[in-house]
Amino acid sequence: MHALVVFVDADHLDSTRLRAATGFVRGGLPMFVPLLAFPDRYRTVVDAWVGLFGSDLSTAWLFAETTRLVGGSVFLAVTVGVLLVGYRRGSGRSWRVDAGETALLWLFFLTVPPLVAIGVYFCVWHALRHVIRVVAVDGDSAVDTRKRLGRFAREAAPLTALALVFLVGFAVFVPVTPTSPASVAAVYLVFIAVLTLPHVAVVTWMDRREGVWWP
Repeated sequence: MHALVVFVDADHLDSTRLRAATGFVRGGLPMFVPLLAFPDRYRTVVDAWVGLFGSDLSTAWLFAETTRLVGGSVFLAVTVGVLLVGYRRGSGRSWRVDAGETALLWLFFLTVPPLVAIGVYFCVWHALRHVIRVVAVDGDSAVDTRKRLGRFAREAAPLTALALVFLVGFAVFVPVTPTSPASVAAVYLVFIAVLTLPHVAVVTWMDRREGVWWP
């Protein structure tokens, strides 16, 4: 949401509710759309994720054709509805960027296998935008972009190294030893989900301070 509001000046998102709805759509795209297009691969990862903890939780209902058909139809309707409301509020450049990005992400997650799609999305799309946001917090205009990025890399390096150490420790102490590629990927995804909690807390605080959700 921050990228749309700050980088694109999304004047069509002129209410908190519309921004929240747009955030719901953007957040749902990487999590839900791959389920529609690649249910078998998605299920392999989810089952491996659950299996790490020795659970026999049934997930068959989630991948049933009816569930995917109904869920996909509802999510597509919400996506189109949110974009139409935004169009009525302002059909200028910011709306075109919003609609174009949303359509691109739908197409991307419908055609690229889930693990690859999620990896590329978070490493290239989501992370890049967040890095730009964090670097922009440095208000020293005398420091050029290259130096700001260098400073960011130096400050992020210790926590990145620590996270890698924790990842190895997590893989060692997880109840079920990961042996297959799917289980190894599941370890990584579970660990990333845990790391996301402090990330969400920090971003939420930044959003509040910068008034991202309040036009």
